[in-house]
Amino acid sequence: MSFRERDLVLKTVDHVRRQISRPSKFSPNWEGPFVVKEAYDSGYYGLISVLGGAGIEVINGKWLKRYYC
Repeated sequence: MSFRERDLVLKTVDHVRRQISRPSKFSPNWEGPFVVKEAYDSGYYGLISVLGGAGIEVINGKWLKRYYC
C-alpha cells in the first residue's frame, strides 16, 4: 500500500515491530493518528503526530495502515 503526503495513518507499536512480548494482552497494536509529511521512493514515510509532534519519524510503509476518521 502506498501513501501520499497529508494522508492520515496509524503505525504499529514498537513491541509488534520488534516481535517482543506485549506488556499485557490488552495493550494496543496501533498508535496514532499521524500525518504523512514526506513520502520517499524507497517505501519509507516521514510521519508527524496529529497532536502536535515536533519531530519527523521515518518508518517503513509495511508498518502503516490508513486511518479513516
